[in-house]
Amino acid sequence: MNVRENARTMISRFVRFGLAFLLLNVCIAAKPVLAATSGLQCSPCALGFGNVKVTQSKTLPVTLSNTNSAAVTISSVQQSAPGFRISGLAMPITLGAGKTASFSITFAPLNNQTVQGTIRLVNSGSSSALALSVSGTGLTSGSLTANPSIINFGTVPLGTSAIKTQTLTNSGTTSVAIASVGSGTPFWVTGLTTPMTLAPGASITFYAHFRPQSTGAASGGLTALSSANDYRVVVPLSGTVPGSGQLSIAPATLTFGSVPVGSTKSMTATLSAAGAGVTIASDSLTSSEFSVSALPLPLTLASGQTKSFTISFTPQSSGTVSASLSLKTGVSVNLSWQPSASQVIGYNIYRGAKSGGPYAQLTSGADAATAYTDASVQGGQTYYYVVTAVNSNKQESTYSNQVQATVPTP
Repeated sequence: MNVRENARTMISRFVRFGLAFLLLNVCIAAKPVLAATSGLQCSPCALGFGNVKVTQSKTLPVTLSNTNSAAVTISSVQQSAPGFRISGLAMPITLGAGKTASFSITFAPLNNQTVQGTIRLVNSGSSSALALSVSGTGLTSGSLTANPSIINFGTVPLGTSAIKTQTLTNSGTTSVAIASVGSGTPFWVTGLTTPMTLAPGASITFYAHFRPQSTGAASGGLTALSSANDYRVVVPLSGTVPGSGQLSIAPATLTFGSVPVGSTKSMTATLSAAGAGVTIASDSLTSSEFSVSALPLPLTLASGQTKSFTISFTPQSSGTVSASLSLKTGVSVNLSWQPSASQVIGYNIYRGAKSGGPYAQLTSGADAATAYTDASVQGGQTYYYVVTAVNSNKQESTYSNQVQATVPTP
């Protein structure tokens, strides 16, 4: 495979800025405190599903009883048992005093493993929850196992992707015919072709990818299905996508009162970042009679981090003066390139401070995406970027052509 030749591809880039105006109103609403309730009971509270063939399912009934003298509201279901699901119990549900409700729990095993876990019915009126223990064993006619059995991609920002290695092994004594291996958006697999047959003791290694499309938690499954459709292996997939950072200031308004001409009065304000990190590139005031100090820029605040600074007022003439403070955020360089014509699993992105290098790698591993956002740049600086392609043997091509990006001073 000629990775070297096909990795030399043209890179384009552009620079973008965001502008955040910080004139905020603050409103705090009191949260009502609800009285705790009890008396919620289940029958049965422990459900054993025994052996269930993969691709089939088994359902057992459960009855809830409210022995309390007041109504109880169940707001949500929490569970730590893959392969189990609840039906017939729409949330939220309110159970009157002395009333009962029936629902079902179904076990549809994902693979040939024993699963034990807990399903919790959360009482919205208290911090307590009713716990039901569940257990069951999945049976398959084959001997296909997955390593790892669960893939967590961790935190992956929007605009990027992550890659993990997955191995399927035939640990049995007869060949296993695999019809398909796949997953749904935003996950996908590369590095193998189906249908295929695994001989006894043989393994196949391929790659699972995650490219988030929205913020929040993402979950899915990688499924290997037999040609006879009589068994399957499911590997749960998950990842977390951080939201865009939100910058806030407190107090939202500063009132300096009466200040003699030629004198100075200073007041303190505090910046806070939430959701994700925020980089502040510059600040500006609409009046020269106000000034900002103790706010070194550029400044990056991690999510949950705060920074206090000072705003001073030095009136130059009598009368009422008002002004607003604005902060510029979100300086970044966006890179994109044409995909390699060879079979590659991803790309590594490098950045240097001078033309021709040396370059430092920005990505922690090969990224399957053909675009990358560098949010760690600073205004007034020039950066030089190159990209390499990586094949399934982890061989890396030479550098692509170099591209230069100059970030204007905010």
